[in-house]
Amino acid sequence: MKYFDAEQIKIMGERIKNARIKSGLTQREVADELGVTSEMVIRIEKGKSACKTDHIFILCQLFNISADYLLYEKKMQEEKIANLKLDNMIDNLLQDVDEFEKNKIFRIIQLMLEKQPS
Repeated sequence: MKYFDAEQIKIMGERIKNARIKSGLTQREVADELGVTSEMVIRIEKGKSACKTDHIFILCQLFNISADYLLYEKKMQEEKIANLKLDNMIDNLLQDVDEFEKNKIFRIIQLMLEKQPS
């Protein structure tokens, strides 16, 4: 089963490298912490090899970073952008609507959400 595509592996490798450098650690020191060779750390940092799940946990502790940052930061940014676009679309649609109509729309949305299955 493949969890990450090549682009995600490359981004993760770059983040690992940046965190390692920021922490002042060498590839050898990181390799020792992970129980792998320096060559494997180089491959991970270059995005040539995926990082094992248990290694991700160790790296997060070692570099004092979150797994969310390491794994999903780009996806989270894309979701924020999509939400901002949606907010802008809604603002544009409601721009010329008076308060009475806005309240009606809001009540309709509330009713729709209440009818959704949990």
